[in-house]
Amino acid sequence: MSTKTAFVLGSKIYLRPLCRKDLNESYLSWLNDPQVTRYMETGVFPTTMEELEKYYEEVRSSQNQVCLG
Repeated sequence: MSTKTAFVLGSKIYLRPLCRKDLNESYLSWLNDPQVTRYMETGVFPTTMEELEKYYEEVRSSQNQVCLG
């Protein structure tokens, strides 16, 4: 992993901005898993790939938000 893209880097953590290749079925299934999203604002309604891509574009173009992976 490149430390150039790291947002937070430590001995047990590596957080970087989400990239388009992260938008996959695995991420979508996590987003739609009630146990994972139990205490989050997401997960109330099922998320589609189109909605995930729209969210990604909104965050990517925002000056006030960041989504890390």
